[in-house]
Amino acid sequence: MSERPSTYTVQSGDTLSGIAATFYGDENLYQWIADANGIADAGMIDVGQEITLPATQAEIQAAGAAFAAAAAAQAETEAHSAEAQAKAAADHAAAEAAAQQAAAEHAAAEAAAAEKAAADKAAAEVAQQAEIDKRVGDEVDAAKYRMKVELEEEALQKRIAAAELEAAAAQALKDAGPSLGL
Repeated sequence: MSERPSTYTVQSGDTLSGIAATFYGDENLYQWIADANGIADAGMIDVGQEITLPATQAEIQAAGAAFAAAAAAQAETEAHSAEAQAKAAADHAAAEAAAQQAAAEHAAAEAAAAEKAAADKAAAEVAQQAEIDKRVGDEVDAAKYRMKVELEEEALQKRIAAAELEAAAAQALKDAGPSLGL
C-alpha cells in the first residue's frame, strides 16, 4: 500500500474495488469510495473521472483521537495557565488581605496607645487636682487654726485688759475709798 493521495484520476481498466485495494489495502472498501463520490453503481466509472479518496473510518478515528489529544493537551495547558493565574490572584488577594490586616492592627494599636495616653493624662490631671485640693484644704485648715489661735489670743488679751481694768478700778476704789468713806 503506497501513500494515498486525496484524489485519483480513473485509468483504463480501473475498478473501484481495484482502486480500494491499491490505496486502502482492502478491495472491500470500494463502497466507501463510491459513497464519498456520489457514485450509485460501483461498476460505472469513466476513464479520466477524478474521484476523491476519502479517509477510512479508522483514519478518521485516529485523526479524531489525535485532535482530541491535541485539544486535551491545549485544555490542560489552558487549565494550568488558569490555575497559575488563579493562584497568582489568590496570592495577591492574600497579600492584600495581610496588608489590610496589618494596617488595621497598626491603627488599633495607635488607637489603644492614644486612648491610654488620654487616660493617663486624665488620671494625672485628677491626681494633680486632688493634690491642689489637699493643699488648699490644708491651707484652709491652717488658716482656720491660725484664726482660732488669733481669736483666742485676742480674747485672752481682752480678758487681761479687762482684768487689768478691774484691778485698776479696784485699786482706784481702794485708794479713793478712805476719802469717799468707804
